[in-house]
Amino acid sequence: MWTEKQTEYGFHIVENEGGKKLSYDPSSGVQLIEKDGFAFKDLAKTGELLPYEDWRLSPEERAEDLAKRLSVEQVAGLMCFSAHQFNMGKEVNEDQKEFLDHHLRSVLNSGGLAGIPDEVQVPWANAMQRYVEGKDFGIPCYFASDPRNGAGVADWPGNLSLAATFDPKITWESAKCQSRELRDLGIACFLAPQVDISSDPRWFRNSGTFGEDPALSADMVRAFCDGLQSTYDADGNDLGWDSESMTAMAKHWTGEGASEGGREAHMEGGKYAVYPNNNFEALLIPFVDGAFKLDGKTKTCAAVMSSYTAAYAEDGSLGDAVGSSFSKYKMKDLLRDRYGFTGVVCTDWMVLNNYARKNGWGKGIEDDDVTPAQRAFIAIMVGIDQMGGCSDPQILIDAYYYGCEQIGKE
Repeated sequence: MWTEKQTEYGFHIVENEGGKKLSYDPSSGVQLIEKDGFAFKDLAKTGELLPYEDWRLSPEERAEDLAKRLSVEQVAGLMCFSAHQFNMGKEVNEDQKEFLDHHLRSVLNSGGLAGIPDEVQVPWANAMQRYVEGKDFGIPCYFASDPRNGAGVADWPGNLSLAATFDPKITWESAKCQSRELRDLGIACFLAPQVDISSDPRWFRNSGTFGEDPALSADMVRAFCDGLQSTYDADGNDLGWDSESMTAMAKHWTGEGASEGGREAHMEGGKYAVYPNNNFEALLIPFVDGAFKLDGKTKTCAAVMSSYTAAYAEDGSLGDAVGSSFSKYKMKDLLRDRYGFTGVVCTDWMVLNNYARKNGWGKGIEDDDVTPAQRAFIAIMVGIDQMGGCSDPQILIDAYYYGCEQIGKE
């Protein structure tokens, strides 16, 4: 038994008794399929209920079915995370149509940083979702945001101030509030928390960290991810992933705060991370004992963002001195194999283009004859899933064909 109601925004809300709540916009061309007394969205427009459209199946079963249906071009689009989107209106603009038409779905909403009011951001998000719902397999936009305290959401203290309370419950409350408010803006991914240790007072991003103590930082990070990712009922019970959940993208693996001399890794002078007193392992604590070991039902942060810096050790014990997105030691040997992280790994923004090359984020990607596609291939081979700040899926398509030449299509 199910019911359907139209909202003032044009979207229809479908209530399945004993099942999932759905929403869709008929103007996108999507229609409903009824089966066993329930309603489902015919996203592929086949007139039949495909496994990925069946909300009764597990997320793993649905994802596996959908993945088998995707072309190389569609997968390439899903491996891109857009550049910052500041240009918002009541409709989708031509630049956004360009990357959406090429199957990109992960979109960075930077409206908070630009001072764009919520009254514009929400219709824009709805317009973007309406535009993609009728395309391909109806894969929705996955909107993300950087921290935006006070910019259209509650003005919680920053991470360093939260750490100064020595009370993880306050940090949990902060994240729980932010997740609820950001979800109201259509945002489902938070490019946070910043898990770096404040290891040099000269570094200008210290205010985004939870301080210099790895153990305290781990406690705060764990509380933040739990508050962000779990949905809680009126009695405070942890429901796990649900309607008020956001995915946490912990950053920046393996720790950006160790930039040489406190210089910032966005700039050429801060491209190397150094570890006096051999404290490399200490900088991993907020990740491995915090973000990867949650108390709540979601169990681990859903995603990790790699750092810009190249880890430097005179004896070579930290692998090749390359930017983290291209480091086999950091990404495959440590993150994937040693710590068993199976979530999404995204690069920090714009590591594929010439901006990255000019700032020298590691050997092997600095040469003039190394293309963005070749850099992407290197990143994929060490375990990267998504390319942050890349709005051009053609780079990933070219990386695929380059990979076919290098290691074979299989």
